[in-house]
Amino acid sequence: MRMRILRRALVLATFLSFCGCTHTGDSEKCYKNAQSHPDLALHYCSLAIQSGKLSDQNLAIALNNRGLAYEQKGDYERAIQDYDQAIKLAPSIQMFKNRGRAYLHKGDYNHAIQDYNRVILLNPTAQTFNMRGIAYKDKGDYDHAVRDYGQAIEMNPKYVPAFFNRGLAYVEEGAYDLAIPDFDAAIRLDPSDDQAYTGRGNTYRKKGDYEQAIQDYDQAIKLNPKNAKAFNSRGIAFDYKGNYDRAIQDYDQAIKLDPNDARAFYNQGSAFSHKHDYDHAIQDYDQTLRLNPSDTNALIGRGMAYKYKGDYDHAIQDYDQAIKLNPSDADAFYGRGLLQFCQARYGDAQKDFANALQLNPKDLYNSIWLYLAQARMGIDARAELKKSKGGLDLKQWPGIVIDLYRGRVGPEAVLSAAKNTDSKKQNAQLCEAYFFLAERALLANNRAEAVQLLQKSMETNEMQDVEYFMAKEQLRAITQPKSKGAQS
Repeated sequence: MRMRILRRALVLATFLSFCGCTHTGDSEKCYKNAQSHPDLALHYCSLAIQSGKLSDQNLAIALNNRGLAYEQKGDYERAIQDYDQAIKLAPSIQMFKNRGRAYLHKGDYNHAIQDYNRVILLNPTAQTFNMRGIAYKDKGDYDHAVRDYGQAIEMNPKYVPAFFNRGLAYVEEGAYDLAIPDFDAAIRLDPSDDQAYTGRGNTYRKKGDYEQAIQDYDQAIKLNPKNAKAFNSRGIAFDYKGNYDRAIQDYDQAIKLDPNDARAFYNQGSAFSHKHDYDHAIQDYDQTLRLNPSDTNALIGRGMAYKYKGDYDHAIQDYDQAIKLNPSDADAFYGRGLLQFCQARYGDAQKDFANALQLNPKDLYNSIWLYLAQARMGIDARAELKKSKGGLDLKQWPGIVIDLYRGRVGPEAVLSAAKNTDSKKQNAQLCEAYFFLAERALLANNRAEAVQLLQKSMETNEMQDVEYFMAKEQLRAITQPKSKGAQS
């Protein structure tokens, strides 16, 4: 969600006090073009600044307005340099506000907060508390952000941006039930605010209330048919509901409205993967990486798509690159470990699963797959599994599988634990249960039992489940005839 910042550039009222010399024309054109035509403003502001005939006060105004023009062009470094000079010549509250905003855009939150501190000390307003709240929020200091937004609301109970931004801060903290009333207030104060509907929709979506989220996205899109983020967010809600075709339609519209939004391409790629349309998924992940080459999630997603296509070489290349970009990504090690396991490279798989477990020690699947790789290598995997049980919550699924491999329970207990009141969840857990039981049978050299269990795993038709894919690969490895070599 784009942060709510008052983008309108602010100029000094004292600008009109320029003297009636020949350079007043350049200064006037600098002022008039600072917001709407930044290139012209830069030209005329520079002429006025370089004339050498402006008073310190008027020179500070010209520097301030050239800084605004640089801000409009996204050149925050030069904007800050101009604001620095303006403040040295004739400091004013507005200049500190402008420099604080430029620091905020640049991502230098500490300096932005320092400038807003000065402004609040001299002239506290709801707007300035809101802006400092944004700086705290983007810095990740949600407590201070919430306090500043609250102060802004106390000063002006009808100030919509503060309600909106406090809602965003609560969402970041996971306090969804606190966020919704703030978005409600923003909508009540401004029923035409499509971003407030989008923000509330995102909150409902994160709470798992997809129907309510979709209703909010519908309203946001009705108010603003060009709201690309609302289309993208509604696509996510449809995606979570399993309506992948509708999700793809929304992602496609989001991309048409904003062709540079890497997230929409990524989400569409994910939806195509859910539909098992891996060629289209790879195309979307390609676009994601074109826009954001360091997106490790896209690399992992494309790697998974290549994996499901059976193109292990390209898949491993993507996982390799993801690990290179982020050596702390447990999912990348886990995904590459599965590919190594499929190719019977159990030593390499063991290393990857060990890394994944070290990075995410509470993930039960990491422990299970590390055990399987070690067992295939002939290591006393059960002893290793007992060493790693500390800190694991074996009461949640698939903790019973660890107990199975440790010899504490039998197959019936695993199948019983897989049952769930949610039929969809039960089906996915049965897919995994049958697979892990098949692995146990293979380790005991009981191929016939393993084949039956692998077939049962595939009969669940949980094609997006890792264990379904692995069951398919294991079944192929067991049943396909081995090559006898070339014949003369």
